[in-house]
Amino acid sequence: EACMAVVTVPDPTTTAQIVAYMRGLRPHLPIAARCRYHRHIETVKNAGATIIVDEEAFTGHSLAHQIVDFMQTESGESLACRLVGRPDEGNPADSSVSPEVR
Repeated sequence: EACMAVVTVPDPTTTAQIVAYMRGLRPHLPIAARCRYHRHIETVKNAGATIIVDEEAFTGHSLAHQIVDFMQTESGESLACRLVGRPDEGNPADSSVSPEVR
């Protein structure tokens, strides 16, 4: 017998149906399920999923971490300064911003 089930289909209705079916067959089986959109988490949870991976939240966290990692590099700091119209404080020769902004 399986120790755990994992449901990875993208459709929330199908996911909930599969989870509910498995829950009926094996009431104590841990079931991990993919949930593409946050608005469907309750449906998948109510169907009986033990673990739910919220793709929207996961994508947002992943994007935020990648941005933070990028911003912590020297080139990221330069980019951040240009985006707000300031020269890179660590690079006095930064010519990416017009002299009147400096």
